[in-house]
Amino acid sequence: MNREQRVEKFNKLMSQQIGTNPQSVPLNLRQLGINLIFEELAETASASGAEETFLKLCLDHISKKLPGFKEMMVQHDDENYSVEDMFNLDLSSNKIQDSVSGDGVDPVLQLDGLCDVQYTLSWAINVYGQKAHFEPAFIETCRSNDSKACTSIEEAEQTKAHWEAKDGDQRYVEPNNVDGVTYYIVKRKSDGKVTKSINYSPANFEQFFAPIVPVVTKKCDPYCTYSKSMDQPYPRLCVYCKTPEKN
Repeated sequence: MNREQRVEKFNKLMSQQIGTNPQSVPLNLRQLGINLIFEELAETASASGAEETFLKLCLDHISKKLPGFKEMMVQHDDENYSVEDMFNLDLSSNKIQDSVSGDGVDPVLQLDGLCDVQYTLSWAINVYGQKAHFEPAFIETCRSNDSKACTSIEEAEQTKAHWEAKDGDQRYVEPNNVDGVTYYIVKRKSDGKVTKSINYSPANFEQFFAPIVPVVTKKCDPYCTYSKSMDQPYPRLCVYCKTPEKN
């Protein structure tokens, strides 16, 4: 199973459309994709101690697309003039608009861009010294994301009750069949936002940097995913056990 197939399971869990024709993908999904990539780039820049460079690149790109942007930044640098107002004015005057119908989508350049993002990501993984950790860490990310879904109606009802009591927002449960297995997704009524299951567990990345402790255990699978993905023989610290020993 490759990375895209692993992510596809989460797409199905969240009832997210899986595209087949680049030019027929709705605008909101294309906007979501750009937003997610941008957020990940911003987080990576911050984590790499290069946030200033990231911000300068963003401003430089805006300046190239919107002539006069830098001058406007200096001219309207006061509390009574918002950046949003400035963007709206400039975007309107330059007629920069998203393609709602999809006619403005260039599938060739789109594929080229996605390949460049993946290539750049792979380059960063190698250069940042994360190659040995990335594959098992990605599996752990998938496991964590999948745990947002409830595996039983009881878990879903408990999740619904928990969050409604916590923030007062009404929610509903939506069953979803994925590969013959029924999952239950709890969503907020006001906007349909997915609510994490009470059994959701965040991805544990610390485990990939802690010393791997050789152990002898009776209940661990000697061919667990973690051992295989790290290309290391058993016994090792299992990603599912989260402990070096089980009695």
